[in-house]
This record gives sequence, C-alpha cells and structure tokens, in this order.
Amino acid sequence: MQTDSDPLEQHRLLLDLGEALSACLGVVSTSWLAAEDPESSALSELADAFFARGVSQGHWHQITISAAKAMALGDSEVAIPGFIESLGKSDSKSAIGSLRMLLQERNLSAHGGRPTTRGEAAARLAEGLPLIENALRKTSFLESVPWLLVRDVKFESRRGTFRADLGRAMNDHPDFEAAQMTNVEPLEEGKFYYSTGSRMVEMSPLVVYKYCAKCHRPEMLFADRVDPRKGVSLKSVLRGHQWFDGELAVDMAALLRPPGGERAPEFA
Repeated sequence: MQTDSDPLEQHRLLLDLGEALSACLGVVSTSWLAAEDPESSALSELADAFFARGVSQGHWHQITISAAKAMALGDSEVAIPGFIESLGKSDSKSAIGSLRMLLQERNLSAHGGRPTTRGEAAARLAEGLPLIENALRKTSFLESVPWLLVRDVKFESRRGTFRADLGRAMNDHPDFEAAQMTNVEPLEEGKFYYSTGSRMVEMSPLVVYKYCAKCHRPEMLFADRVDPRKGVSLKSVLRGHQWFDGELAVDMAALLRPPGGERAPEFA
C-alpha cells in the first residue's frame, strides 16, 4: 500500500488486505478444527457455505471465532500459540472486530458506495488504516506459524523418521524460502502444512500450490466454493485469477463433510 500514492488505489488495496487476512485466519482455523475437533458444528456450517454460494469473509470470521473458543476449552498443548490471546474476543477493539468493520467498508464499496474522488478515498482510508493496523498487530502471532509447502520427503530408516524439504511461504512474495525438517510422521508432497508446536496440520485443500494457466507459473491458491459440476473454485492469492479443480472436490468433502451427509459429487 505504501508504494502507491493514489488514495483510490490505496483504498482498494486496504480492502484486499483485509480480505486476505480474513482468509488466512479462516484457513488456519478450519484446518485446526478439522484436525483437533472434527465433530465441530462450525465445520458443518462452513460446509453449507462451501457447497452452496461459497465462503465469504463473514464465514472466515465466524470459523476463526469458533476455533478460538474450541482452543480455549480444549487441551492447551494442541492450541496454536498466541491464537486464544489474539482472537479470543470479537469486540470492536479485537482483530475480528476490525476486520468486520473493513468488511462493512468493502460491502459498501461493492454496492455502489465506492469512493469516486481522491479526497473521499483519502478520508475513508484514514478511517480504515487504523483498523487494518490493529488487525495485523493482533494477529502478529501468525509470523510464528509459517505455511510450509512440502517439496520432497525421504524416510530415514536408521532413525525411523522422515526428512522433508520444504518451501516456506514469505508473506506476499511469490517465491518460497528453502527449509528442512525432520518429522516422526510422513508429510505428503505438494501439500501445505503449518506447525502448532506439537503437530503438523495439513491445510490442503483449503490452500494449494498449482500451475496457473493465466500466470504461466505455479501460484498459491485459496478454495472458496465447490461447484457441483466443475469442482472446487480456486483463486490466486496474488492476482485474483480463478479456475476450477474437479479432483479437489472429494478432498473438500472429506474435510468438511457436506451438509446432510451427502456423498461428494463425482467429476469427469
């Protein structure tokens, strides 16, 4: 945002940043619930959204609150460090409260209320910047919860462990920082994980790394909807490109369990 001096463009980037942070929190929260509290009603409610019109920022906010409550009530050893302290509240001064206010601004802009002059954009930007700064400050614990893309896994028979070559996602940078780790459980190549400190949590198919035909390079992609004919709708984090992947639909159904116990649709 600091690289663009146009208030109109800065206003747009502000809303995009709020949406990206909401999605990141939602993906981390959903993955944790699926691993630690798979019977959570919050997952069923999220399934309703995924298999209908798609998830919105509001859905991500709600699943984040649900995950914080589940961590507070459960075993502290499996909670994400810093999560409860940062996201255990949803009042106006909390991270979720700030993100909800930014969502109101996005909804206003999306329904004919977008600022039309630089002066108007600057005024609304002045109101929005403290909100995103508060949300980023209160979710800074995410810096210690890196997203790791598994590049290669080898079994070390003498130790009975698995050595993984990883790519560590670096904020909005398109490339990955090389890393390695040894784990007692195997990790699946080509998938994203994060560590709670006590275990590795799989993030796929909520976030994947696949080749983008429009960008002509692999991209990090978020899932936001399941179409009954086309499969999982994927959106590029950096460029907003969208396309569908039928192979991920079964994985999404297994993660969230579609409402009503429906079987995952089959795709050609």
